[in-house]
Amino acid sequence: FNIYVDVVGGVKGIRDTQCGFKLFTRRAAQLVFPLQHVERWSFDVELLYLAQRAGIPITEVPVQWMEIAGSKLSIVKATINMMTDMALMRYKYSTGIWTFQIPDSIRITVAHPADPEATKSHPLSF
Repeated sequence: FNIYVDVVGGVKGIRDTQCGFKLFTRRAAQLVFPLQHVERWSFDVELLYLAQRAGIPITEVPVQWMEIAGSKLSIVKATINMMTDMALMRYKYSTGIWTFQIPDSIRITVAHPADPEATKSHPLSF
């Protein structure tokens, strides 16, 4: 699945795109969420795709997760839906059906989770 996310979804170097936790700085969220199109299971893959294209740094941080019994999720159906959504997402961005632009002048400040005191300013450009 990770290879599919990398090749078809266009998200590079993220091991767990489907983890339930996604944390954004306020500025990163303000930039990325309005650009989002996907509203189903693959919405987070699109958010990561947009963030990477915008040059927003992404860091994976381990968390302790506790599964709650009784989920009614069908893994097979969810996987098929996600793969379909990612293929459509990639097609629509690569053909220009979906586009996005962030002005070069916008800069965001991101604190690295391992060192909250360290911040870097990253230009967003394409």
